[in-house]
Amino acid sequence: MASARPYLLVDGYNVAHAWTATRGLMRKDPDIAAARLVERLRVLHDSEGYEVTVIFDGKGLKTAAPPTQNPGELCVLYSPSGLSADALIERIVFKAPDASLFTVASRDNMIRDAVICSGARAIDPAELLEWVDAAERRQSRKLGDQSRKADRSFGNRLFES
Repeated sequence: MASARPYLLVDGYNVAHAWTATRGLMRKDPDIAAARLVERLRVLHDSEGYEVTVIFDGKGLKTAAPPTQNPGELCVLYSPSGLSADALIERIVFKAPDASLFTVASRDNMIRDAVICSGARAIDPAELLEWVDAAERRQSRKLGDQSRKADRSFGNRLFES
């Protein structure tokens, strides 16, 4: 039986307000800041093997899709009306069969403490940014290595006779 992929739940606006690259955008255009945050997190999904779900405070929606609605895809959720992103994150972790598969990124100490008590791991936005930066460097090195390997195996055959 294949082991379950680990989950990363990100308190979207909370992290966007904490990261220097998105903080200024949050004041000007929160939607662009949110999109940039999600795009930066894609490397953890694509290269690190995490099921990444970014949860933002709702936009008046009545319901929210579960984080595993599209397994294998990076997921963006908005909390439903009357429920904060924080509360939705807590619900997801508390209802999970194995909370130890979850890492939650938030600078909110109450959420961090709550998910840790349930068995999940909590990281702050600075730790998340370090993780993203390191994953991007690993991905870049891997792509460079693959490119060099392909160049050696293919060679420059344009000028061969």
